[in-house]
Amino acid sequence: ASLSDNVPDDKLRSNLLAIRGLLGKAKRVTMSTTLFVDLAGEKGIRTNPSPLLYEGVVRMLIEAAADNELLVSDRRIGFRVDRRSLEVLSGRRVLVDHVLLEQVINNVLDNAGKYSFPDTQVRVYGGLSAKGRVFVGVANKGLRLQQSELQFATQRGWRGDEAEWTTGEGSGLGLWIVDCVLRAHGNGAELVITPTNSVGLTDMKLILPTF
Repeated sequence: ASLSDNVPDDKLRSNLLAIRGLLGKAKRVTMSTTLFVDLAGEKGIRTNPSPLLYEGVVRMLIEAAADNELLVSDRRIGFRVDRRSLEVLSGRRVLVDHVLLEQVINNVLDNAGKYSFPDTQVRVYGGLSAKGRVFVGVANKGLRLQQSELQFATQRGWRGDEAEWTTGEGSGLGLWIVDCVLRAHGNGAELVITPTNSVGLTDMKLILPTF
C-alpha cells in the first residue's frame, strides 16, 4: 500500500508542506551564512540579474508566504499576498538576481513572523515608491519599531529593544543582509523601513532596481 492509502490527503499535504517549509528555512540559513561570510570578509555580493516577470514573482511570494505561515502556525499568524497590488510589476523593467531576491523576501517574511503578535496577519503587497520605483512591501502588526531606531535597523547585529526584552529569536543579521543584497544591485535598490504607526503596523519595502 502507498503512503497516501494510510494518510488522509489533507494531512499528507500539510505534512509535505511543513517539510518543504523546514527545508526552505535550512536553505535560507545556509545562504545567509554564505552571504555573511562574504560581507564580513569584504568580498562583497555578486549579482546575476535577469528580468523579473509578474507571474514569477507572484508565485515566489505565494510559496514564501505559505512556507513562513507554516513555521509560525502555533501562533496563528497568517500571511496574505495581495496579488492585485503586484500588477504594478507588469510593464516595468526590473532586473534582479532571482535567487538573491527569494532569499531577501524570505528574510523579511521570517522577520515579520518572529515579531508579529499571535492571531494577526502579515500583508505582502506591491507598489511604486515616490520616485517611481517598484517595491515589494511587507506589513505586520507586532513588536514596535521606533523612529529613533531606524538608523540602526539595518546595522549588523542590531536588534530592537522590544525584541531583546521579549524574545530570544533572531541574530540581528537578517535585515542587514537584505539591505546589502539590494544595494549590491544598484540603480536605487534598497530596503526602506517605516516605523510602527498609530495602529501598530510596521512596514518594510524592498525597493527593486527598475530601469
